[in-house]
Amino acid sequence: MWSQFLRLFFLTTSILVSILGTIALAKQKLPRIEFFHLVLVVTAAMMLLAQANHFVLLFVALETVTIGFYILVSYFRTSPLSLEAGLKYLIMGSLSSAILLFGIMLLYGVAGNPALAGSSGDAMNFDALRRFLALNPDNFLASVGIVLVLCGVAFKIGAVPFQIWIPDVYQGAPTPVTAFLAVGSKAAGFAVLLVLTQTAFAPYQGLMIPLLGLIAGRRSSLATSPH
Repeated sequence: MWSQFLRLFFLTTSILVSILGTIALAKQKLPRIEFFHLVLVVTAAMMLLAQANHFVLLFVALETVTIGFYILVSYFRTSPLSLEAGLKYLIMGSLSSAILLFGIMLLYGVAGNPALAGSSGDAMNFDALRRFLALNPDNFLASVGIVLVLCGVAFKIGAVPFQIWIPDVYQGAPTPVTAFLAVGSKAAGFAVLLVLTQTAFAPYQGLMIPLLGLIAGRRSSLATSPH
């Protein structure tokens, strides 16, 4: 039910962003159809994220969203700020993707080890991984993999302390893209976080709760600190 709500949310967001894009592009001598095409591709990928149950689907959909935003952020190529924002987002996005992928590979490797209980040949499936983690509650490599995956997702949603890319990217990106990043992209990131914590990583709540609590606590402390 919630995945259907998210798909409707992403669709509504893309329509509003397209309306904003129409206004913004009217002031620029830039291609218009490509902009709306990218918005459609990113929206479709976010819809897939909301119902992902396999790490391959999750990673491909997430990277499709990210690559689409690389282009959208720097779409106003006549603006130095837009180009700078696109470059910074590319560098930080590549770093977060590497961290996320390394965590996924650690989980795949340890969950596919036949010497451990509950090992599976389809360890990238969330249900299979959940069964493995339930039978191996204190596995060190699995814990490291979970931490890396959560850190990679935290980069994508701009959670503290992985928010260093946000100010420059939001400032330099075209206004419709900034709105899309701040609303649609963040919602997709939180959807991924919710899916992972409720399915694949559920047996490791003792690890996730302190980690996510630390991130949330630092975010709230920064939000309430005087400027």
